[in-house]
Amino acid sequence: MNFDKAEGIDNHKDTNLKENLLELSFYTACAGTIALAESLIPKPFPFLKIGLANVVIILLLMKHKDLSAFLVVVGKVLLSGFFTGTILMPTTIIGLGSGLMSILVMLSARKMTFGLSWIGISILGALAHNMMQIIIVRLLIIYSNSIFELIPLLLILAVGTGTITGLIAIILKQRLTWSFNEKK
Repeated sequence: MNFDKAEGIDNHKDTNLKENLLELSFYTACAGTIALAESLIPKPFPFLKIGLANVVIILLLMKHKDLSAFLVVVGKVLLSGFFTGTILMPTTIIGLGSGLMSILVMLSARKMTFGLSWIGISILGALAHNMMQIIIVRLLIIYSNSIFELIPLLLILAVGTGTITGLIAIILKQRLTWSFNEKK
């Protein structure tokens, strides 16, 4: 029996696993770092962020790395919560729920044949994120329907932030020429 051949298969699987974990770690670290840096920027409203870390998520969706995108969303929220000291606060639940809803909407939009560009998909993700955010805040923090008066403002902000993150993702995708699984 040739054990070298079987061992080679295991080594190949281990190498792929290591490369995939390295890639996932890299994207999670990038998204987490961007989210952390963005949280340090003073803002007029606590909920007002561009969401630049979502560029990483959009890039992963462009590459059809859907599971990685989900894992990076979770990792990004947990990392930024840990480093800002808010991991056990409602902001983590809000960020996680909103991020997951956003990615589900973007995945659905990508799979449907609406002919949306990545900017359109990014805007839909930002809209979903903001709407889910307000729903979670209503359920957990503000027990009044007056919170829904923010919806027009959040919709306008989502169009702006979704456009910005979508444009940045498109530009980066065109300019990034390397890959973790590239053969030399």
